[in-house]
Amino acid sequence: VVAPADVLHVTRYVVYFASTVAGDGRSQIGPELLVGTTFTVLPAEIERRAFAHVTVYTRSSLVEQTTPVATALIDHAASATGVLLVDKDLDDDELGGALTWSPAGEIGYAQDYAIYVSDGSSRMEIGYVAV
Repeated sequence: VVAPADVLHVTRYVVYFASTVAGDGRSQIGPELLVGTTFTVLPAEIERRAFAHVTVYTRSSLVEQTTPVATALIDHAASATGVLLVDKDLDDDELGGALTWSPAGEIGYAQDYAIYVSDGSSRMEIGYVAV
């Protein structure tokens, strides 16, 4: 979503999940955002329900705009397969070496692979690798 060219009277942005591009059946996501903000992070595990779009409205000191900017929600996940770590670190309780994997079958919407280590009950993020 691109910020409006003229923000002279804009005081905030308001982000909603909505069932249509017109903002029908909307539900606000997080707090209102200050002018100049160009992104927000959606918390994990949000129930999608009947929402099909994310909409962004501008707000002035008087009123919220009536027509939002909208984008369709795309909620896909894909997992890599054939993960293999050849551990070259000789110390106990430490890892290091080449990590390889086979790409997920459908990665059309994927931007990154998230890499974690896990002990089976918790995980720790190691980093991201671009698709």
